[in-house]
Amino acid sequence: MSPAAPTSGHADEGRRTSGATRLGPDIRVIPVEQLAVRPERAAELLSMSDDFFRKHVLPDIAVVYVGRLRLVPIKVLTAWLEDNAVRRVWTTHP
Repeated sequence: MSPAAPTSGHADEGRRTSGATRLGPDIRVIPVEQLAVRPERAAELLSMSDDFFRKHVLPDIAVVYVGRLRLVPIKVLTAWLEDNAVRRVWTTHP
């Protein structure tokens, strides 16, 4: 029989909270979704080249500037994609 692992004595030790990680008795780290990305990553998320993204998409969307850093909010990318989605109606010609 192997020896038991040492415990810290916290009452909630061993219990998992929904995705949170305990770093100490009063500190929890809760994972959050990424809110914004750099333009290079935004182009990658849309499966297009960085050059194409900068020429055809970036001029038409809102970005966040922090000094020289430019960030593209994920919600803006999602909205751009939905606004630019086209439904093709296939018709037969007589």
